[in-house]
Amino acid sequence: MEIAVIVSTFERPGHLLRCLASLEAQRDVEGLFEVVVTDDGSRDETLRLITDAAREASFPLTFPTHPPDGFRLARCRNEGGAAS
Repeated sequence: MEIAVIVSTFERPGHLLRCLASLEAQRDVEGLFEVVVTDDGSRDETLRLITDAAREASFPLTFPTHPPDGFRLARCRNEGGAAS
């Protein structure tokens, strides 16, 4: 992979869906990027959304997450970097 796109999320499935749709709409980059969605412990439908999106995506999509325990954006970023 040439590019790793790391997307941090927490209980905003609508925003995440739009972000993934935008990445899916990219042209002439097949096989050049991966997407890592790092989750800060969402308890809503985020996991289901990512599972469905991973089946349909034209790019590799991974989803590291951790239990909810306050705002931990730095941890999300670190987990995303490690997953890529």
